[in-house]
Amino acid sequence: MFEKVLITPHLILNKFFGYSNFREGQLEIVNNILAKKDTLAILPTGGGKSICFQIPALIFGQNKNDPRTTIVISPLISLMKDQVDALNRKGIPACYINSSMSKNKQQEIYKLIESDPTKNENSIKIIYVSPERLKSTKFISVIKKIKIGMLVVDEAHCISQWGSDFRPHYKQIADFYQHINKDIVKVAFTATANKIIQDEICTTLKLTNPFIYLKSFSRNNLFLEVIKCESETIKNLVMLRILDQHSGQTGIIYCATRKATENLVNFLQTFNIFATRYHGAVDKKEKEEIQNSFINGKIKLIIATNAFGMGIDKSDVRFIIHYQIPGNIENYYQEIGRAGRDGKPSNCYSLFYVDDIKIQMSFAQNNKESSVQTKINLQKLQQIYKLFKTKECRTNIILNYFGEATQKRCHNCDNCKEQVFKHKEPKHALLTKVSESEMALIKKLLLQKYMQKKPTTFLTDTEICYLSVIKPNNKIDSMKIPGLGTGWANKWWKTVAPVINTK
Repeated sequence: MFEKVLITPHLILNKFFGYSNFREGQLEIVNNILAKKDTLAILPTGGGKSICFQIPALIFGQNKNDPRTTIVISPLISLMKDQVDALNRKGIPACYINSSMSKNKQQEIYKLIESDPTKNENSIKIIYVSPERLKSTKFISVIKKIKIGMLVVDEAHCISQWGSDFRPHYKQIADFYQHINKDIVKVAFTATANKIIQDEICTTLKLTNPFIYLKSFSRNNLFLEVIKCESETIKNLVMLRILDQHSGQTGIIYCATRKATENLVNFLQTFNIFATRYHGAVDKKEKEEIQNSFINGKIKLIIATNAFGMGIDKSDVRFIIHYQIPGNIENYYQEIGRAGRDGKPSNCYSLFYVDDIKIQMSFAQNNKESSVQTKINLQKLQQIYKLFKTKECRTNIILNYFGEATQKRCHNCDNCKEQVFKHKEPKHALLTKVSESEMALIKKLLLQKYMQKKPTTFLTDTEICYLSVIKPNNKIDSMKIPGLGTGWANKWWKTVAPVINTK
């Protein structure tokens, strides 16, 4: 794999990953791992954490005097596969073992793991497994035959009940240490961990005097905006305007429920906007097809639950819309973090309709959870609710939540923009694109058309806005607008159309 040269992090970075320089913090993390220091690294989504453990793994694996294998614990099967496929394409021997594989395939992998690295330079350097695999007697028996150099826990916030994706098996990772050599480096990575979660990760994984790297959670290229919507109809109209503004760009709309993703896809189709839904009940093969099409640019708009995003490496996502309030700040931060990974300006919109809080309340009070977990869920929901309601800098609230104290305004959220530009808040979200003057003009024209009959008796402000923005070309299209049915179209379409289309 390597000629007789000094193997350095920079050499591997260039040879296998094609980069000339490390990103901020990466080399510091790599060097501490190579110095055999237990490490906890908190890097924002898209911060390049994989390189931080893959490079040390290669160096440990290529040590001719004492070659060692790295185990990576990952929560998602799809994430393991994507990482291993990417490594294998670079010529790096890596594998994964999970429950989706046949017994014969697993046996093949075990034989590869057992092969003598001193005689075979293509022996496995990195093994990806789920935390549940660490309990397998077969896996333990194979691992006992080789030397482990590093144990990596990815998405380490899953250890904590305070984390957004608590996985009980993550709590038992330290039990596995008894089956492997003692002189391993223990490393944990996460994108979202406040001080409580950081302490719990270090304690649970038994990290010894760990080096802790905490990169700023601030994402200066993301503009955060919360738009208050008085109804579901207004929320849909605001969403349509946002999509019109970002026409041709790549984006993700996050919903709280599977049903909402399905409904939104159908709703957008009536306005000739193509989108694909993604949630936990989608067939595994279809999920892979959707992910690949999204990464390759064949699909521009995904409507998803929080099942979508982890491990999706796409740099040019230009906008994120939270159609419903997420359950906690961790999920919100991870999801907006999928935008603008290329460093270019990107927008993150949250459509805040207060009734949506009921959905997350029902999730938080799920009877399957313990009373302790229910209390934690409700506290987290209260924190995201405050983030959406605040008039203060939204970025500061997020940073303070993750233990990064700051009082300086970000000038990159709607609240800061209003402070800087003295922006007058519109009466409601509808008027962010259809101005009051436009509304007045439409009403005036309608009033002229219908003489004594006021336009509000047969069209609400919301419906006028829909007509003004969408400009349906015919009676059938007008019937697709929320609130306007067959009866309205038959009675009013011929006379309203000229007013709307000549406005």
